[in-house]
Amino acid sequence: MSAVFEYFAANDDATAAAALELPSLGALGTLEAKGIEPAVQLGTLEALLTGRTYDEVTEDARHAKLVAATPECEAVVVTLSDGLTRALAAGEPEVFARVAEQWARTDEFDGEADTEGLTVLLEDFCALARQALQCGRRLYCRCVV
Repeated sequence: MSAVFEYFAANDDATAAAALELPSLGALGTLEAKGIEPAVQLGTLEALLTGRTYDEVTEDARHAKLVAATPECEAVVVTLSDGLTRALAAGEPEVFARVAEQWARTDEFDGEADTEGLTVLLEDFCALARQALQCGRRLYCRCVV
């Protein structure tokens, strides 16, 4: 069984933690990103989008910070960094196409990523990030195994 990664916006960590118990995140404007996990893959993406090193990205206090987990950790909610949110919100289609090409070649995808699909995903992430920033919210990921 593979994990399901659902990205969403919330006002704060406590509100995001409550999403752990919701049967559906549809009301939160969720983006489901099959196979795109928030720690390594989005850390690499943030490095590509911002020009920061991967180590700098992962040192951010909000990078994949755990905010809630079920007792057996079959479901967790983690933060996305504000830097990633801003970079996604500021992105343009031509930037996303270039970054998707670079991202697809990273080790995390084992050379099997669909660049066009990643470009579309980045555009969807952009819309989610822009909406979050307009509403004063932050981005999170709920992962269910």
